[in-house]
Amino acid sequence: MWAHYAEQHTGVALGFDIPDELANKVDYMDKKIQVPFGAHLANHDLSAELLTQVRKTKAADWEYEHEYRIEARLAICDPATGLYYSDFGPQIQLREVIIGYRCSWTVATARDFVGKVDQPVRICKARPAFGLFEMVEQQQVKPITLKPNPRPKS
Repeated sequence: MWAHYAEQHTGVALGFDIPDELANKVDYMDKKIQVPFGAHLANHDLSAELLTQVRKTKAADWEYEHEYRIEARLAICDPATGLYYSDFGPQIQLREVIIGYRCSWTVATARDFVGKVDQPVRICKARPAFGLFEMVEQQQVKPITLKPNPRPKS
């Protein structure tokens, strides 16, 4: 996953707590779904059922990912970059930040980036496992857990 989605380990992976009802399991198939694109369809008018099937399907070659997806409307535009974002709201909680082994961030950099939290957030650094094709936690870099500030008593 790191090689595909975190710029060859130079990025970070974020771990979230999410309600089960928001997660959609991806279906893996050997054959591509036939989608009737073309000028004969007004505004590429595809059925909701077909669009849902396309959004939650990937090639069988990716099945090792065991992927789940959450859909959100991208409604917040960053004027500096033109990129769109979505406010997760209270139902999705950041719980973990894993720094890629080629990432220039330190645990302190990630801590500063995350800022104040409502729930504990663990930050650690990853590295390739010895003799295996997997990533493990870098033991030489001490992880930290950000904790919410206690609410002042009134």
